[in-house]
Amino acid sequence: MPRDLTRTEALERELLRALDRCERNAMRTSTSTSKRRDVDSQAFRDVSNFKSHIDDEITRHDDDARAHVHSMELNALAIALARRDAELSAVHREMIELRGALERASGDAEARARDVATSTMTIDALTIELDTERRVSIDTAEALERAIERASRTSEREKALEEALEVERARRRRAERDVAPARERGRKEGAIEGESKAAAMMGVIEGLEKELERVRGRLRRRDDDAAAGDAERRRERDARDVERETLREEVRTLESERERLRASLKAAYDANASLKATCERNADRSRAEAARRVELAERVVTLERRIDDMRAQHLDAELGYKTRLEKTLEDLRSSRNEVVSESKARREAEAELERAKSALESAETRERRVAEALEHTKSARTRIEKAYYDADRR
Repeated sequence: MPRDLTRTEALERELLRALDRCERNAMRTSTSTSKRRDVDSQAFRDVSNFKSHIDDEITRHDDDARAHVHSMELNALAIALARRDAELSAVHREMIELRGALERASGDAEARARDVATSTMTIDALTIELDTERRVSIDTAEALERAIERASRTSEREKALEEALEVERARRRRAERDVAPARERGRKEGAIEGESKAAAMMGVIEGLEKELERVRGRLRRRDDDAAAGDAERRRERDARDVERETLREEVRTLESERERLRASLKAAYDANASLKATCERNADRSRAEAARRVELAERVVTLERRIDDMRAQHLDAELGYKTRLEKTLEDLRSSRNEVVSESKARREAEAELERAKSALESAETRERRVAEALEHTKSARTRIEKAYYDADRR
């Protein structure tokens, strides 16, 4: 644009110089009114032709400037469209990354849910196992208590039998002590009392002896039974001792098993607490992941809306670009037609300019000839004046 303005200014200055030169030449070469009028009309025609040529050049430069502005607008619009495409591509990439992050978060949440389900199943299995072991230990303890109770009842029964045997032995000893003095008294008092008393006493003594025999037989049977009972009791005592030792071993085993079960139960409680803490952490992490998934989903929705808006803007921009492009093409076509017409007019103006130049050259030739004639006339006049002066002096 500045270069075109400089060229226009140069053409205007050249036009002004040509006008001044034409006027000076017209004034110098005009010797008569008719000749001056012809020269002035020719000069004015040349000047008008040159002005029209200058106007055509200025119009052409303005059209070139408008075309340049249109091309710059088209380039700027193409750059804006390329930038918008780059932004759309970046938004698409970001949306793809967000979808990948959402899928990864969903996979992590599913894995954590599977871990939580596995932990819950493990806790349930450990709880069932602990309940089973607790029931077994409770049943074993109850069996041990029943065995101890049976052993205590057996020992009490043995003590009762031993006490009954001691009572029976004491009663037998008292009966023997009671029968022997009665027999001695019967022998001593039989002579003093009557035969009736003696017979009665003898009957009583015989009865007592029979009773004593029966008691002795019963005592022998009882002693035999007691001996057999002692052997049986000894065997039972030995069996009870063996059973007691066995029960003691079982008690020690059950106590150690109870301690082991208590340790296992404590470990299971600790594991359950750690699993509960892990489940709580997993639940918190799952809630955080769910919130993050919701946030990512909202961001995806926002990005999709932005993409839709940008697509709509892109479509509007494309429509506007197409409209402006079609308008620019129409302007360019009209400008091309104008340029064609202007080029035709310029060629005609150039032909007129050539004719004006030839006229100017002929005028300059005439001017030079007139100047030479004037110089010749001046020199002749000078010579004549000098001759007149010399003649006057003489």
